Amino acid sequence: GYMHPDVRADFVVGAHNHDGSIVFEVEEAYATFSNLPFSAGIKAGRKLLDFGRINNIHSHEWLFLNAPLPYSNFLGEHSLLGDGAAVDVLLPTPFFLNVQAGIWRTAVHEHEEGTEHDHTFSPTGEVYNLRLWSSFETGEKSELEFGLSGLKGHGAHYLEHMDRIQMAGADITYKMWLSAYSRLMFMAEAIYLERQVPPGFFGSWGMYAYLGYRIDKQWETAVKYDWSETPGPVKDKSSAISVIGSY
Repeated sequence: GYMHPDVRADFVVGAHNHDGSIVFEVEEAYATFSNLPFSAGIKAGRKLLDFGRINNIHSHEWLFLNAPLPYSNFLGEHSLLGDGAAVDVLLPTPFFLNVQAGIWRTAVHEHEEGTEHDHTFSPTGEVYNLRLWSSFETGEKSELEFGLSGLKGHGAHYLEHMDRIQMAGADITYKMWLSAYSRLMFMAEAIYLERQVPPGFFGSWGMYAYLGYRIDKQWETAVKYDWSETPGPVKDKSSAISVIGSY
C-alpha cells in the first residue's frame, strides 16, 4: 500500500513446500518512489528483475504452469530475484515508452564441478539490467506491446574462475478484445545468452510463443511452443509443446 501519495511499499511472502515442510520466505520487499523530476521513478529493495516479458511477474500469475524453457535455462529454476535499485524514466513520446536501468545483488549459487548441478545456470553476484518497454493502441479493441531487455553479470562459477555473462531479449505481445470478456492474445519472446568462461566465448538461443483465447470470464485455452539451447559449451537443444486449458 501507499505510505505517501508518491511512495508505495510492496511486501510479498511466499510459502513453499521444502522436503515435506512448509518454509516461509520474503519473495519481494521494495519501495517505489514516483513523480520524481524528469518523469522518473525509483524502485529499491528486494525485487524480481525487469528482464524479459514475465520475469517480474510471480509464477502464480502466469498464463501457463511452467516457466518457458529459455527462462528456466538462462535465468534459473525460479524467477531472477535481486536486492538493489532501478530507475524508471517515462520518455516524452506520443505513445507510452518507458526505460529502466538497475543494479542488483543476486544470490550466489555454488555448484561442485563435475556434478549434475554443474549444468544448472542462473545469473549471480552483481547484475545490471536494462529494459525498454512500449505499448500503444492499434485499434479500438486491440493493443500492441513490445520490449527490449539487457542484462550483464556473472555465472555460477565466477568465484572460482572467469565466468561472465551478458543477455539480450526481445518480446512482443498483441491483444485483441472480441467482447467485454473474450480476448485473443499472442505473445512471443527470444533471448540470447553469451557466456565467457575458460576456454572462451559461447552463445545460446531460446524462444517461446504463446497463443491464447479467453472464452469468457472463467475459461481460457491456449497453445505454447518452447525451444532453447542449454547455456554450456556442450550444446543440447530441447523443445516443448503445451496445450493449456484454465478455469
